Amino acid sequence: MRVKYLTSCLLILVLFAGCSSSSINSRYGNNKKTSKSTYSVYPDTVLTLSNIPSADRHSFNDLRDAGSVVSYLKGFLGVPYKYGGETKKGIDCSGLTSSVYKKLFGKLLPRSAKEQYNFGRKVAGKGNLKFLDLVFFKNKFRYKFPEHVGLYLYNGYFMHASSKRGVIISSLNSSYYKKRFIGGRRVLD
Repeated sequence: MRVKYLTSCLLILVLFAGCSSSSINSRYGNNKKTSKSTYSVYPDTVLTLSNIPSADRHSFNDLRDAGSVVSYLKGFLGVPYKYGGETKKGIDCSGLTSSVYKKLFGKLLPRSAKEQYNFGRKVAGKGNLKFLDLVFFKNKFRYKFPEHVGLYLYNGYFMHASSKRGVIISSLNSSYYKKRFIGGRRVLD
């Protein structure tokens, strides 16, 4: 009787484990979620040099430099989320923004979204955001300060470290992020 019970429990655990595992494509953000999801994940094809408006390449000496920036950013897609992480083994949202600015521009950003929100200069409205501006979000029910930060790409897309999906590209216009967006900051002039 006990062996039959343990076998049944093991079978149920195996079935649930199979249901909860995700495909490689969904884990690494290579699919676009639509319909009733709270936010969308966009494929890495969104992040190409040709998609970035030339006016937004404001901080690069030439096209080659901009291409290097895009390649470096793509290297983070799919990196798992790790609270306090700052490497490609695991990273959180402010670790991503800090790492990008330190490596690419030699700029040291504060280590938390809350502190980064006071760094650089304020960008007035979503329509004025440029490539690599910092974008900030809060949970409207919990705190009065930002809890999440990402890197603006273009046309409403931004890159960030999601606690559930790792480093992905999402849209500011999704219902989830639209409600939580509180502003942008420009670190590069």
